[in-house]
Amino acid sequence: LLTVASIAIVLRVVLALPADHFTVESAARPGWTLARVGRNLAGLALIVVGAALSVPGVPGQGVLTMLAGVLLVDFPRRRRVERALFGRPGVLARLNRLRARFGRPPLLPPRA
Repeated sequence: LLTVASIAIVLRVVLALPADHFTVESAARPGWTLARVGRNLAGLALIVVGAALSVPGVPGQGVLTMLAGVLLVDFPRRRRVERALFGRPGVLARLNRLRARFGRPPLLPPRA
């Protein structure tokens, strides 16, 4: 159940990203809202579940689940961490294959 849920959540997050997510700087969002707090809590939960799924012997997409969690959580220098994670060899290519399978345009590579 955890594996299926993590794959569904990762798909939802990765497919919802705009193609220029890593190349365009987004404006800082002022203030905290209930939706923003909920998104942060969901992101933290995904990071914890991803860490549990990364343990050898536990089936699931641990790394992808943690990446989806990082995309949801607001913290200082988040964009820098995103670019470092998605700039790693193979990560962006796999995400773009997944997006292509569902008819979404590929993510543009992060700027240095």
